[in-house]
Amino acid sequence: TPDTSLPDSNLFARRLARRVNLTLSSPEDCRELAQSFEARFVRPEDLEREPRFDLVISIAVLEHCGSYERQKDFVSRIEALGKYFFVTTPYRWFPVEVHTFFPLLHWLPRSWHRWILRNVFREDFWSREENLNLLGACEARRLFSSAPGLLHSFSRFAGFRSNQIFVRSPRT
Repeated sequence: TPDTSLPDSNLFARRLARRVNLTLSSPEDCRELAQSFEARFVRPEDLEREPRFDLVISIAVLEHCGSYERQKDFVSRIEALGKYFFVTTPYRWFPVEVHTFFPLLHWLPRSWHRWILRNVFREDFWSREENLNLLGACEARRLFSSAPGLLHSFSRFAGFRSNQIFVRSPRT
């Protein structure tokens, strides 16, 4: 995100900057952010022209890629771009959906969840699959089925699984 106003915005990049050769990529214009981290900015459509990266990090992006097929394409690009990767995405079965902060509503069938968001709560943006498509553990693991040495784990909040973590590293 190009947002630098929140204390936790771009926390990972802020802690790594100036110690590694960092390349940022986003559909949003992050040139100013890249400059502040002494990093390069590359648009997603230009990543194929880049050399393979040692490590690709994607934090809370996968759920915004759209349909399951588009999520699969995104994961395939990550696997192709990096020797190793670290990917996180919210866990669908965490009790509170972290984009809307509505509890349990996202546990309903997806079509009901989207209809209620759009028609009851007037949350048109979050009701569209291309903006929010949460994944359970099994469907998320299937996205990464071709990744050798994959580690799938969870972070927890208040005892509940809150985020899924996928890692392909030298140690897995």
